[in-house]
Amino acid sequence: MKEWQAGLSPNYGFTLAADDLTGEYKGFYQYDNSPAYRPIIRIGFENPSGLKDYWTYTSQDIGQVGTGYISDYTGNLTFVRNEYQVKNEYLPLSLSFYFNNATRTTNIGYGNGWKSNYHMKIEYDSSVNSYFMSKPDGGRIYFIEKDNYSSDGYDYFNYIAEDGSRMKLEMVYYNWYHSSTTLKTTNHMAYNFDSSGRLTQITNEKNYHKLFVYYVGTTDRLHYVSDMVGN
Repeated sequence: MKEWQAGLSPNYGFTLAADDLTGEYKGFYQYDNSPAYRPIIRIGFENPSGLKDYWTYTSQDIGQVGTGYISDYTGNLTFVRNEYQVKNEYLPLSLSFYFNNATRTTNIGYGNGWKSNYHMKIEYDSSVNSYFMSKPDGGRIYFIEKDNYSSDGYDYFNYIAEDGSRMKLEMVYYNWYHSSTTLKTTNHMAYNFDSSGRLTQITNEKNYHKLFVYYVGTTDRLHYVSDMVGN
C-alpha cells in the first residue's frame, strides 16, 4: 500500500480473506452508501509524513540544526529545531522550525522544506474531495463532513478528523463568502484560519488567552507572533 500511495505500483485492489477459506464470501458496502445497505466497510490511509505519537523513530541530536527523527516504518526524515520560548501559566509563546523530507522542494522563506510551528494550514484535496490540515512537520490530517446547516444567511459546515483525534473543524460562510474557519481540539484549544487557510489566532478556551499570527502580505512567511500582553 505504501507503493500505491507513492504512485510506484499500480492499484489492482486487494482481498480480505480468513485463514480457513471455505469457498464462501461476504459482501460489504462502502461507508457512504445508503443507510439501507449494511454491513459497511471503511478503509483509511495514513499520510506517511510528519511525526506521530503512535510510530517509533530513531533520533539524533545534531546541535544547532536541531534533532533529526527517522521513522522506523517509512524512513522519512524530520528535523525539529527549537528557537525561542516564553513560558507562562496561560499560553506559552514559542518558535520552532520543522524540516520534512516530503516537503523538501517547498520554500516559504526559510529554506527548502522548513516551516515554523505556526504553519498549520487548512487546504482542500480535490482528488478525494476532502479538507485537510497540513502540519508544520509535513503531516496531514484529513476531515470528513459530519453535518451542515443554514441560519440567518450563514451556512455552517462541520467536519471531524479522520485520525481518531476527535478534532472538529467548522467552516462558516455568509452568502457563500468565507466568514470563519475554526479548528477545536479535545484539550480546549481553538485555532482560527483566514480565507486562504492560514493560521491567524490560537485561543486557550480555558482562560481565553490568545496568540495572534501575522504574515508578510499574502505569503506564508511569518511577519511576527504576539500574545495579549505584547510579547
